[in-house]
Amino acid sequence: MVTGAAGNIAAGHAQNNVMFGGENFAGAKLADTWAYQNGQWSYLTPTTAPPPRCHHAMAYDPTSATGILFGGEDAVATAISDMWQWNGVDWTQAAPAMLPPARMRHGMAWDRQRDVLVLFGGTDGTTRLDDVWEWNGTDWSQITPSQPTGFPYGPSARDGFVMAYDPLSERVVVIGGETDNGCVADMWTWDGIGWVRHLATAGSAMPSARKGAQLFFDTGANELRLHGGGCGNNYSDELWSWLLPVFARSEVIGVGCAGSNGVPTLDLGGKELMHDANSLWAVLLDPNGAAFGIIPVVSAEAVPPADGVAEHVGRISWLDLTVSDASATCDFYRQVVDWSVQDVEMEDASERYADYNMVGADGNPAAGVRHARAMNLGLPPTWMIYLPVGDLAESVRRVREEGGKIIKATRRNEGEYACAVVQDLVGAYLSLVPG
Repeated sequence: MVTGAAGNIAAGHAQNNVMFGGENFAGAKLADTWAYQNGQWSYLTPTTAPPPRCHHAMAYDPTSATGILFGGEDAVATAISDMWQWNGVDWTQAAPAMLPPARMRHGMAWDRQRDVLVLFGGTDGTTRLDDVWEWNGTDWSQITPSQPTGFPYGPSARDGFVMAYDPLSERVVVIGGETDNGCVADMWTWDGIGWVRHLATAGSAMPSARKGAQLFFDTGANELRLHGGGCGNNYSDELWSWLLPVFARSEVIGVGCAGSNGVPTLDLGGKELMHDANSLWAVLLDPNGAAFGIIPVVSAEAVPPADGVAEHVGRISWLDLTVSDASATCDFYRQVVDWSVQDVEMEDASERYADYNMVGADGNPAAGVRHARAMNLGLPPTWMIYLPVGDLAESVRRVREEGGKIIKATRRNEGEYACAVVQDLVGAYLSLVPG
């Protein structure tokens, strides 16, 4: 009986499942090939087969009508990096110009939307991995995920997770696994550019932290399902299902016709970072990489009033974004948030230009979009909150004392601080101003 992780694929061309290898109760690695069809397992005898192994990954490539096997743990418990293809009759070792490094307990899934095989994570036996590789039918290439906040963003290095393609959301899904800090219960999707993390919606739950589960798309129920797994000595027989959000996708078809407001465009250049399935909120990126969140309209009665001067200290008093092309950025937010734009006259070395206030439906400025010049030169392209403090000089001193950074400080003629842009310990930026 197989006890270690064997690899299996759903071979669409033969309408069956193929299983290879694994590990038996005695700890011996296996190199047998089996097919499951019409409710029966059949032992196959190919002429050639990969060496014995367990904890490898397999996936079906519909473009070549072959099953792909990569890596695993060999007979002497060493991670390997070979690649094999199953054509329904025999195994053939592939020799592309590039191969991912040796690993085991990793994951692979075929992305039907982009026609590539995605490989993620695993361990080389010493170090857990968080790298992403893609197979285009000819060669492998390592993909560097986008960094929307300027810092790495995605699943932490892990092994033993589950990975599958969800045709409804058109994303590759990664759930759980084991990191250097133990088992985890997080859920991520990959779109070929970057990672998006998914959280439980209001009133729903997530499976407990686990590794060694099974994840698959149930075509009958038309949903993604997870079964089993465990952590430590705790094992589960639970069955979970997901309905992921359907991500917006657009294709450029031809060129728009010029009108009174220029040539229309459908693609504004933004990106979705995180989305709630009940449409209660979403975190997006603008074309500059600045992150922002959107929520449904909140009634005025639901917002507590801020009365008195003392209440303003420690409360966000303003919000603005500094970018190289402020006018194009204004147009993005005008269309996405439905803000209107108000020019703010500025001057830099006797040259006049305009920054912008973004005006809400009530006619009041809600935020600012600034050019990266004059007093705003050198500021990062991120939405900056303005926090009034009681003693700005003391707050600046404490920023340094607590390990933060002073990015830019502006003083009045008499030497007092007028504003200080700082960076906290996790890399977030904010602007401190007098209360």
